[in-house]
Amino acid sequence: MTSLKLLAGTLALTAAMSASPANAVPIVGGTTAVTLTAAPTLTAAGITVAPTGTATATFSNGIPTVTFPITGGTQNDSTGALLLNHDGSGLLFTASGNRSLALSNFVVDTAMLTVSGNATANGAAIPGLTPLFNILVNNDLALTSQAAGAINTVFGTSLAAGTVVGNARINAVTAAVPEPGTWAMMLLGFGAVGLTLRRRKPAQMAQAA
Repeated sequence: MTSLKLLAGTLALTAAMSASPANAVPIVGGTTAVTLTAAPTLTAAGITVAPTGTATATFSNGIPTVTFPITGGTQNDSTGALLLNHDGSGLLFTASGNRSLALSNFVVDTAMLTVSGNATANGAAIPGLTPLFNILVNNDLALTSQAAGAINTVFGTSLAAGTVVGNARINAVTAAVPEPGTWAMMLLGFGAVGLTLRRRKPAQMAQAA
């Protein structure tokens, strides 16, 4: 009876896992590359942009593309939506008069179509995560009202919310997670092995007697 209960429980768990697949797949690496198409506009306003931390930059015709390593996150295996962390990298905007705006530790949320991060204006950290960019079609990045306000306050510019400043290309690497069917077959196999061992034990005891 115990063996039958064990097998029945295994079958029930197997069926449940097959019907309800895991929802989040871990992100283990990759990069997000952002081409700063607004760089000429910023340069004309006397603002320079540089990568910080683990971010790196390459240039083509004076337009920088900054690459940010992905340090973690998840992918929804039903919708494909990504939640990506970029800890330890960022951008530093500077201008004469020791004016600066540092943006770092970006969090990309493709479900909400937002990019948030930590912001420090003229050395003063803004508490919490600040919404910085909205993700538009073709992965264009547009300034939020908060980001536009911060840039205008620090540098005396007049950028409007919704101004497109760059384009993002995401290359996320997911962990190898077994499919629900694979887990189900493994559990079913373990249940069958347990049932076989339970049946052998009484037979071995009878032979010894």
